[in-house]
Amino acid sequence: MDAEKVYLSMLGELTEPMPGVGNAFAPGQPCEKLYQKIYEAKCRLCDRLGEEENDDLEAILDSFFEINRQMCLRMYRLGCLRHGQKT
Repeated sequence: MDAEKVYLSMLGELTEPMPGVGNAFAPGQPCEKLYQKIYEAKCRLCDRLGEEENDDLEAILDSFFEINRQMCLRMYRLGCLRHGQKT
């Protein structure tokens, strides 16, 4: 399996998700609820700052999401290596 395709399937970003890989951001799922909390907090911060968007806040969120992506892909690849599968 391709680690990137698994990751994108989990995010719900593929039009044809990989079989057996659920969308972690589907309505009612924990990730969807947590992402909603992030979005709402971001909106409140921007309101307090009197801005529609804030470059520093965007940099924090973008970096956090990229850290998360890197960790997910790394964990997937390590799991495959331990089980003798190709990544």
